[in-house]
Amino acid sequence: METFDGIKFTVKGSAKPVPESEVAAAEEGLSCRFPPDYRRFVMKYGAGFFLRLPIVIFPPRKIAASTEADQHRLRDHWFWDGADEVLSQEDGVRTIACFDTDIGVDIRFLPEDASVMFVFSHDDDTITRCGSFKEIVRLLDPDCKSHIYEFRALIAA
Repeated sequence: METFDGIKFTVKGSAKPVPESEVAAAEEGLSCRFPPDYRRFVMKYGAGFFLRLPIVIFPPRKIAASTEADQHRLRDHWFWDGADEVLSQEDGVRTIACFDTDIGVDIRFLPEDASVMFVFSHDDDTITRCGSFKEIVRLLDPDCKSHIYEFRALIAA
């Protein structure tokens, strides 16, 4: 069993760590630094997804390749008008996704401050500020302390 910031899980198959050079290349291309928890996770376990926890970890190359189109999507389809006190639309459309979910929730960060991640709700117009992977997991699964998840690394990260 593995533990990452108190979140327990098993790795189905084997982990596929992403080399730091690939992470750094994506960061350079985006002129940012990824959130510390994202960097640690992807360099230890790789990109992939969890079973029973709706979190997907994007590979760095995919983040670099999809960010421009993803930011345009946000500009064209901004639904979080009630979240201005957490993140303005002007800042929100500049955010970069490094985690995702299979339930329509976006998990993003500002390029100039990767210490905070923002969880964009799918069900309403709220955005929640999270300082860690653990906070994101708790938000998506309040009963996370009692679960052991299964992580499946992508074959080609």
